[in-house]
Amino acid sequence: MLFISYLPVIQSTFLVEPESQTVDDGAVVHFFCIHGGSIPPATITWTLNGTAILPSSRINIASSVLQQTNPPQVTSTLTIIAVQRSSDVGVVRCVATNPLLPSGPVSSAPATLMITGGCVAIAIEILTIAFNFPLFFNILPAKLRKQ
Repeated sequence: MLFISYLPVIQSTFLVEPESQTVDDGAVVHFFCIHGGSIPPATITWTLNGTAILPSSRINIASSVLQQTNPPQVTSTLTIIAVQRSSDVGVVRCVATNPLLPSGPVSSAPATLMITGGCVAIAIEILTIAFNFPLFFNILPAKLRKQ
């Protein structure tokens, strides 16, 4: 009978870390990472501002194990469709976990997601000499105005 044993191990580095990005409100954004390797292969998750990101109708997480490397490396892509300034802005991290090691997960360097554009209300105060009261205007980008 053949027994193969190994000691669990997890690399503390990422070969590719997610990069900071600035995108328009409503755009699609992709973050990518490659963990340095783990035995058994690491499980990759993603966090936004320290909170786990869960897949949804507009969030996809795809990971794959590169078995030809020793220890096996894991790649992961986080895709957010129709980013929202109200919920998606912040610090994104790729997190590798090996459940057999009590030392805890290994996190990538932080990547910042900034979102621009969309509906920006600009208040312009105009003091009129004749009436002495402020006037306020909301200016919306052309794509958001009702046609």
